Amino acid sequence: MQQILTRIREVDAQLYARLRIIMVEISPYHAHIQKESLQSFSLPKMWYKTVEEAARNERFQGVIFSNEYFDAFPVHLVEKARGEWYEIGIGFEQEMETKKKKSYISPASNTVEVADSDEAQSVIFLEGYMPEVSSEITAIIKGLPKGLPDGMRIEVQAGVSEVMDALSSMLERGRVVSIDYGDSAEDLYHPSRKNGTLACYYQHQMNEEYLERIGEQDITAHVNFSRLMECGDRVGLVTKSFTRQDQFLLANGILEKAQAHQDTDPFTSVAMKRNRAIQQLILPSGLGGYFES
Repeated sequence: MQQILTRIREVDAQLYARLRIIMVEISPYHAHIQKESLQSFSLPKMWYKTVEEAARNERFQGVIFSNEYFDAFPVHLVEKARGEWYEIGIGFEQEMETKKKKSYISPASNTVEVADSDEAQSVIFLEGYMPEVSSEITAIIKGLPKGLPDGMRIEVQAGVSEVMDALSSMLERGRVVSIDYGDSAEDLYHPSRKNGTLACYYQHQMNEEYLERIGEQDITAHVNFSRLMECGDRVGLVTKSFTRQDQFLLANGILEKAQAHQDTDPFTSVAMKRNRAIQQLILPSGLGGYFES
């Protein structure tokens, strides 16, 4: 946000003077950091914990911008077995064991140990099929490509429709810009992604063990942009563009930011560092092929 506001102030001082900043941040810690980082911008600012709360209090003309927002939504995990689709739920087993150490949460397994004495209770979390599939998920399953194999897993972000309703109710006139990991339904729900896209990040390392390190690692899943566009269309948000990050940046002149140079030391050269950053953003093998907007 700092870079965006700085750039607007540089290129259009009159537009900058008319701005009002509305932030949505559920974490008090991150909201505090945001407030500190935006102190130098003398503009009206308001913070809300959820989009729904903001929608109850705001109505404006402008731009709603999000970056890696939808991929952090809770998801329903769905798997195909014996030709049918099932939602996966989480159960647990408890066992009593003799222990001679204090309680702890194991960082390397999905076992939570709780002990007041030598007797410890082990809680083991397990996957299982739910007895029923919700109507929302059933509707999405009906739209899946035919012939997906048994064992195929997909994720369905929860609450997308409600958030799009809230965004539409806030925006009298303007644009919604969402940048996220994701794809269209056709490419996202493909046999080549049989294991789904659910991923965890712990200390900057990716893993797929979402039942481990509970509460200590980030869990994410790719966004179904087809669903975002369908939900938006139902509430009057008409899709103007859907494109990969590299295509968007190239169309908007990012190569003009590259610098010609004769430097040879990649560690000290500002120009080489800048050009490498541009390459990372636009090459399909880098971030350019993963983000959609």
